[in-house]
Amino acid sequence: WATQLCRAEGVADHCRLVKGDFCKLDMFEPNSIDAIYCIESTCYAPKLEMPYGEFIRLLKPGGRLAVMEWVSTPEYRPDFPEHKRVIDLIVKANALPLMRNCSEVAPAGRNVGFKVLEEYDEMDNHEVPWYRELEKKFGWSIPLTKFTVPILEFLRLAPKGTTAVHDYLLNAGLSCVDGGRFGIFTVGYYVLFE
Repeated sequence: WATQLCRAEGVADHCRLVKGDFCKLDMFEPNSIDAIYCIESTCYAPKLEMPYGEFIRLLKPGGRLAVMEWVSTPEYRPDFPEHKRVIDLIVKANALPLMRNCSEVAPAGRNVGFKVLEEYDEMDNHEVPWYRELEKKFGWSIPLTKFTVPILEFLRLAPKGTTAVHDYLLNAGLSCVDGGRFGIFTVGYYVLFE
């Protein structure tokens, strides 16, 4: 699908799509890439230094890495039960190894040899909070899906377990909204490295 999209957009000659593990990118030569960006992806690495170490190895001298990370904010207090509940649910529901704090991102890059050029929460730069659209979608859909999904499962029009999956994913989304509303979680912590 991605290859077809590149062809349709007329960029197939300018990009190469590769499936791989960003903690082990042996399919690329060292010092062979001009720039790398990662959006909401390296939060799945066991340690940020793992993919960041690969990226610095692959970048040409002067090459840049831009990351947009899912992280907790300085407002997060793990000793507040509601904060901990929300962050724990985000981690579990999104299969994250852990929730990093924004204060861990730049040091992870520095640990592998990057210099930090910019660092800020991109989500602070919007008039409308980042979670507002998600919140709106949940507003009208929750009563509808909480009513219809169990009926569909009962009538065997949906597979057994659909209601449990629905509730799990609903809680995942709602926890992200709560994290944003409490100011303890962001989906857009931006760091530019060189």
